Parts: sequence; C-alpha cells; structure tokens
Amino acid sequence: MDGRDAGHTRRVDDGPTEPATAWRTEFDDVRGVGTPSLADGELYVPADAVTETARSRYRLYALSARDGGVRWQVPLRVEPNGAPAVSADRIVVGAKRSVKGGRLVCFHPRYGEEQWLYDVGSRLTAPPTVAEGVVYVGDWSGRVHAIGTLAGTVRWTRRIDAGEGGDRSRPPGPSTTERCISVRSRGTRGLSPSTLTAARSAGASRQAP
Repeated sequence: MDGRDAGHTRRVDDGPTEPATAWRTEFDDVRGVGTPSLADGELYVPADAVTETARSRYRLYALSARDGGVRWQVPLRVEPNGAPAVSADRIVVGAKRSVKGGRLVCFHPRYGEEQWLYDVGSRLTAPPTVAEGVVYVGDWSGRVHAIGTLAGTVRWTRRIDAGEGGDRSRPPGPSTTERCISVRSRGTRGLSPSTLTAARSAGASRQAP
C-alpha cells in the first residue's frame, strides 16, 4: 500500500546494489498509470484509460512481479486517488466518486471480482490503509472511517475536529500500529482502535448511487 506497510514506513529489508531493468510491460489504450502496490509477488496497478476501445475510463491491473505478465484487469468506475491497499484476501482502492464524494472499492486478488463498495459524503484525501482485517481512510471533512475488509461492514466513523489536531486528514492517510491509529491533519492525532469500536457510524453508504 502507500508507504509499503500499515505504518507507512517505506522501509524494506534489502534492495539491489546495481539495479537493472528486469522486465517491461506495455498497457494498451492507457494514458498513464498510478503508483502500484506490491504484495505476495503481485503488482496491483491503477491506470487511466482514455481511448474509445477501453472498457472503462479507469482500470486496475494485476501483474506478476516476477515477469510483468498481466494476470487480470478490471474496470474502475471511479477515478483512483493513490496506491491500492492490499491484504491477504482483499484489494481496496480509494477513489473520487464526485467533486464532493469519495468511494472505496474492494476486489478479490485472485481474479479481480468486485466484493463491495463504500461511499463517503466527502472527498477522500489519501489512499486507504489496511491492517488486521480493517481498512482505514480519512476524508476531507475530517472524519476517519474504519470498514471491515471481508464484507465492507462499517466498524466506526469518527470526526477529528480542529481541537483534536486539525479539520482535514492529509496524505499519507491513517497509519496503524498494534495499539494506535495515527491521523495527520494540522497536527497528529493518535486514536485507540478499542476506544473507537463503539463509536457511532455515520455519514456514509455502502451502496453505489
């Protein structure tokens, strides 16, 4: 996911000392690609497809990280806003649904089947974060949403107001550890998942319009 892991550390164990091109993959009918996510030997790549022959304006590709072969591609009905968040059995893409609305779209990693949608009544300001079966995402109104990855069930929604560190959630989005969810806005606010479990769910619909 964005920043590689749920803490957005951008740290890896090792890397090549003399990097060289291992493979190159060309995308037909695609104007540009976004930041990919790497998980379990697969690359998940959001793309902007603009030609008349494209199945959809936007797409999500799954590639083999070993040789760049395309495993599958699926249409995205909304504009992605960053790298997908990937867990063992789900791929979650944050997207722009309208000028004032956001959406999370969840896919199965095997063949790209769409699993669920979660609509938000405000723009999503950063890519989602997945940890321990929950996806976290912040929106422009200053709320943080926690949604179960398996079925898209809302766990809780919490607004972080100006007195708690700011009124806007900004990239890189919520980061998580075992005991804390950190949200950066005009400051940094740490939230306890156990405290928020009983918080009131509000302001979103799981169904597409």
